[in-house]
Amino acid sequence: MRGDRRHFTHSRVMVWVAFDRAIRAVEMHGLAGPVERWRELRELVRAEIPEKGYDAERGTFTQHYDTRELDASLLTIPLVGFLPGDDERVLGTIRAIEEDLMHHGFLRRYRTETGVDGVAGDEHPFPACSFWLVSAYAAAGRRDDAHELMDRLCAPRERRRPAVGGV
Repeated sequence: MRGDRRHFTHSRVMVWVAFDRAIRAVEMHGLAGPVERWRELRELVRAEIPEKGYDAERGTFTQHYDTRELDASLLTIPLVGFLPGDDERVLGTIRAIEEDLMHHGFLRRYRTETGVDGVAGDEHPFPACSFWLVSAYAAAGRRDDAHELMDRLCAPRERRRPAVGGV
């Protein structure tokens, strides 16, 4: 983001993922590393995220710690194993993202009107976000919704490219 520095919830989840995967690498492959320190840090970050990056009133994780706004990257929370897909906080986040970021059946990454990214203009649907939603639906047990959205994302286009030379 080009705006002010903030603690973005998705970034903090990725910090948790980094410690979690480093610990797994040591445990599974016998690699060296300060595992006990990493466990402490992983648990600190795990406790921090729901405390500072969750809006209990609305029942959703937030884009960053100083807002109630959303970001479609929050859909990766169950995908990386931070919480299970059927956790109420994840389900609430999916619902809120559907309400706030869905545009003509596909997801925007976030609402640009907030100015958080420091860039003027509109945000159009971003395909990666809709694919995250497919995965979040599946993790939440919403298989029919996952299939329907995946079918829309993969539907063939009727447009054809112009021939070389404009012919």
